Amino acid sequence: MNGMQYPPDPIPFDDYYEWLKEFVSSPIVRREVARFSEAERRFFEETGSLDAYSDDPEAFEARRAYESVGLEILQNYGWPSYQEMVQSFKDSIENGGPNLLSQMRMFCGIGKMIIQGGWPTQIPGFRTDIDDKKNIREFLRLCLNVDWMPADLRVDLESGNV
Repeated sequence: MNGMQYPPDPIPFDDYYEWLKEFVSSPIVRREVARFSEAERRFFEETGSLDAYSDDPEAFEARRAYESVGLEILQNYGWPSYQEMVQSFKDSIENGGPNLLSQMRMFCGIGKMIIQGGWPTQIPGFRTDIDDKKNIREFLRLCLNVDWMPADLRVDLESGNV
């Protein structure tokens, strides 16, 4: 897959799974997700707000750190530069088409949820295990079926082997 300018649309599940596995296995990502989660918890206790990533400096920095690792991983597989992703965001507003910036952030957010164990409050008993490919496919299916998840999760869940 190296050398492609943009990710295919939709992205084959096997590729997306390998990218996620690399992301959630990164010690830097795990450390920064833990730091983000702690800042988010503290911010909620202090303010009652769930918007720590934009209002709390520590949460903001932790999110930037783990997203930069996600960006680097995706770029290793042919995704464009951050500047090109920002342009794709602008283009998607004006002309439709893929919003690669949102797709990159969605990728990192899904990886963060996998590290944190899924959605413990929204889906009781459901846990994610990055080494269980079938489990991750089902988790992505759940992601596609919640109304607050943006439509930018462009993964072909019917492709690949489990």
